[in-house]
Amino acid sequence: MNWRAYFPHPPCPVWPSIQRQKNNQPSGTKWDENGYTVQTTFWEDFTMADFFGLTAIKDTYSRAFEEWKEDYKFLTELVLVLNHKIWQHYKNRPEVAALYNDLWEQADRYAVENLKDDELSYFFEVTD
Repeated sequence: MNWRAYFPHPPCPVWPSIQRQKNNQPSGTKWDENGYTVQTTFWEDFTMADFFGLTAIKDTYSRAFEEWKEDYKFLTELVLVLNHKIWQHYKNRPEVAALYNDLWEQADRYAVENLKDDELSYFFEVTD
């Protein structure tokens, strides 16, 4: 099955707010464990990729990272999502968790090496 036929576009950070507006929901949902307000569809994008396997996860990461690595808030959320995906899969799908761990390490390293000043402070505050 060609998953790109169903999901041909890179992750879109605007879609959740559009969908919430249609449903008369607040502009941002919060992750209960830390109160963080979700800004992108990264969680949903990777959840769809999970069903199609490791290649789909790698492709989703590559497209999301290349598209959003210069936006410090979206990069921060990408790192959060990758970290949560490790946790989600470590017991039942260790090969998927290992891939998410590799991707998390890459994105986290990029953030720490490239974000500066207030952007880096934001990253550490949100991911701590």
